[in-house]
Amino acid sequence: MLANFMSSASLVSRLNPPKQAAPRKAYLVGTGIAALAAAAYLVKEGGLSGPNVVLFEQMEQFGGSLDAHGDPKDGYVMRGGRMFEEKFNCTYDLLSFIPSIADETKSAKDELRKIGST
Repeated sequence: MLANFMSSASLVSRLNPPKQAAPRKAYLVGTGIAALAAAAYLVKEGGLSGPNVVLFEQMEQFGGSLDAHGDPKDGYVMRGGRMFEEKFNCTYDLLSFIPSIADETKSAKDELRKIGST
């Protein structure tokens, strides 16, 4: 079932972002999933360049409830893991146009699907 929601991502919008009419900036407070999603959609749909999206965070660690921490020996913990249930279609849409760190031809959604299948 999860694989149905996590099919291959379309990378078209990442390769051909909309053109920005005039230079604009966006200022977002916090670095939780809402602000990170807003930043991603401002780049994808709003035509802003990454450096023109500014995030402010009060805490030392970024990520809000997605503040993963740990190490390879003891494992990792992420409070926001509930965001990856099958029914969270918006999260999967968001991850579908975020490039993978390991392979820029794949999306973060593809990487998550690969991890979930092992």
